[in-house]
Amino acid sequence: MSLALSFYYLSLGFILGVFGFFFLNLTLAKSLFLASLLTLLPLSFLLSNKKFLISFLILLGFSLGFLWSLRFETLNQFTVKESQIEFLKDFRENLKAKIDLNFSGFNREVLLAILLGFKEELSDFSKLKLNFAGLRHITAISGLHFSLLFSLNLALFLALGFWRQKALIFSLILSFLYLTLTGFQIPTQRAFLFFLVFSLSYFLGIYSDLRKTLVLVAFLLLIFNPSYIQDISFQFSFLATFGILAFKDFFKEIVKSDILALTLSAQTFILPLIFYYFGYFSLFSLIANLLVIPFLPLILALGILFLLGSYLSSFLAYFLSLPLRLLLDYLNLVATLSLKFPEFVLWIKFKETYLIFSYLLLFYLAFKLEKLKIKKYLPFL
Repeated sequence: MSLALSFYYLSLGFILGVFGFFFLNLTLAKSLFLASLLTLLPLSFLLSNKKFLISFLILLGFSLGFLWSLRFETLNQFTVKESQIEFLKDFRENLKAKIDLNFSGFNREVLLAILLGFKEELSDFSKLKLNFAGLRHITAISGLHFSLLFSLNLALFLALGFWRQKALIFSLILSFLYLTLTGFQIPTQRAFLFFLVFSLSYFLGIYSDLRKTLVLVAFLLLIFNPSYIQDISFQFSFLATFGILAFKDFFKEIVKSDILALTLSAQTFILPLIFYYFGYFSLFSLIANLLVIPFLPLILALGILFLLGSYLSSFLAYFLSLPLRLLLDYLNLVATLSLKFPEFVLWIKFKETYLIFSYLLLFYLAFKLEKLKIKKYLPFL
């Protein structure tokens, strides 16, 4: 087994150990660990060397994650903070003032959240509309932001005559500054680290498995602060991304649409969490995502151009805000429509046992889909 694969299984065990520490009874978690340890030794005579090694690495990672979390609790270091460099904090407030000057109401709130991470600016009514439309996720800064910014920066540096390696480094630095600008929020950290690992492996010509990259990113964040696993945005962010990686190809074979496959795969994997935390799910969200997601890159691009143009002249800022207003009005219309179809809402409240069973089933299906080709499933659908 390669060193990289060994580290992957160790990281996976570490994540499970942190999860066990926070979500299982402490005595139960210890009992499971000891039972696994005692069971592993006799099973080693029945398992192949590879399976035994995998089990050992996951178990070792579990114990390290559990002990690391225990250490942090002892030192009372469980805090989730949004840090910023001081001058970037002032710059962020200045950009906020530019948006405040040109937009109002729902458009202003959404734009502040999408571009600068001011999610606290969303009103309760705006949150309600976005939740019922299944569009709340667009207010979180994601990998799409970094992909767009990175591409623009890379093209700019290459056009200025920089060598490709230097252009890559400067583009990543600017991406990190954007991460700092938006307040180091957990979904933003996940998106940046995921994009960083994947882009570096791509440009260096090293093959990168996206699922392993996701596990590595989760491992790095939990090393920094294990209590992140309790954060709802951490859970939704990673599970939605894993769902896309696990089920997108499967759904695409059925629906023949990238956007619908993306929506179905993400929603499938976070649906148990939605029922657990909120107790409802709107079927209208599938339609809403189809109507809105194709325009999201355009909203981001125009938003970035607006912020840049606002520093050049007020007239240019006003001119660039016009198409952006139209797109945000369209988003508001779709979100508002979701409230007019209450019969599309499923009201189901999950208990912990249902939640655990649902994810055991989903991870099992993801494992099976990884092992078998999708086409084998289609004749039986």
